Amino acid sequence: MLHVFKNNLKSILSLAVLLSTSVLFYQNCAQVPEQKGLLSSEEFASQGPFPLDVEPDTYAYMSCSDRPELDKTSYFTVKLGAIFSGSGIFLSQAFQDYLAANNIKASKVKQMLIDNRYSREAKLQVSLRLPSNIKGNPLGTGPYAGRVGVSPWGSLTSTAVVNDLALTTTENKLNIINGKPLVGSFLISNISEGAIVDAISNSGISVIGFQGAFFSDASQKDYRIIAPSDLSGGNLNAVYGRGYVATVGAPTDKNTGGLLNAHNSKVLASLTEKNVVDGSFAPIASWNCKAQAQYRIVPAGHENSAGCGGPWDATGLQGDDLKAYTAAKALLIDSVSSTRWRISQTNRCIVDTLASSSIPAQCYNQNKSIEWGRGVLDVCGGSNNYQCPEYLSICWR
Repeated sequence: MLHVFKNNLKSILSLAVLLSTSVLFYQNCAQVPEQKGLLSSEEFASQGPFPLDVEPDTYAYMSCSDRPELDKTSYFTVKLGAIFSGSGIFLSQAFQDYLAANNIKASKVKQMLIDNRYSREAKLQVSLRLPSNIKGNPLGTGPYAGRVGVSPWGSLTSTAVVNDLALTTTENKLNIINGKPLVGSFLISNISEGAIVDAISNSGISVIGFQGAFFSDASQKDYRIIAPSDLSGGNLNAVYGRGYVATVGAPTDKNTGGLLNAHNSKVLASLTEKNVVDGSFAPIASWNCKAQAQYRIVPAGHENSAGCGGPWDATGLQGDDLKAYTAAKALLIDSVSSTRWRISQTNRCIVDTLASSSIPAQCYNQNKSIEWGRGVLDVCGGSNNYQCPEYLSICWR
């Protein structure tokens, strides 16, 4: 009997140890955030900071945005891009810190981006907004499809993007997918040139941020921009992304270096990056706006009168000329308009090769002559029968 009792006691003690070990093991496992417990995958992935950030390096402006019915596949008011190494989209620093603090493995990040209700199917968006109501409707007229630009990358959690996006850091950003640079633009047409200049330099702010798929109102998905207040009730007048305010001035004569003051305000003179995440709109950095990145927009057939011949490539270019050409090519020659534009860095002009008698030169009034040869002291567009050249200008960080 004693022998049986001892055996039973041993069995009971063994079972107790086993149960204690199991409980401890479960508790230890439960402390690791990857074990979601009762949380759904969406709830678990969405409880951290907003996971995305973007840092572009190129800002471009086309001065002919006041023309009606511009082709939005090739023309734009403002286009932002990440063209050069060190720029692009990446996991936000707050999200990287969250991953490290909770011991979340790198192999889990991709699925977290897909499960997170804020980043799932998010798209990179470029728009013009009011600083006093930055979450409100984007500025401009007509359909949102024109005045809110979305990156050609599409969804940032698509298979083509998310695999690389999950590996990014503050030092290792993503700016090329399948040969396509990270770009986005908006187009505001058929309003006065003065109103457009005021909008990008004074009354409005150009914003690159993120368009969410989680908004309950389907119509809002085309123009809403993800904000801190969507996640945690943060600043009501702040959004995730970057903001930019430009000044627009007279072009520089490529031969003399003098300002063509009589040509009106046609090109970017300066650009300031602003903090839109905390709602302060405090200046973050000033960008470079060089004369080498000012290009006259020339319709096909006007090359001779505009003095816009080749070469049409980067042969022999160095310094700011090479950087300007590289930026212009990435911004203009994309998958939609790869054969439309030719760039002459030597003559600082771009040719719209589709502009012809059958396809009007959209950047210009067809009933007026373009005054290509006006100098520093000459007035252009001084009569009803003439108009000044229009320009593409680019700033970079």
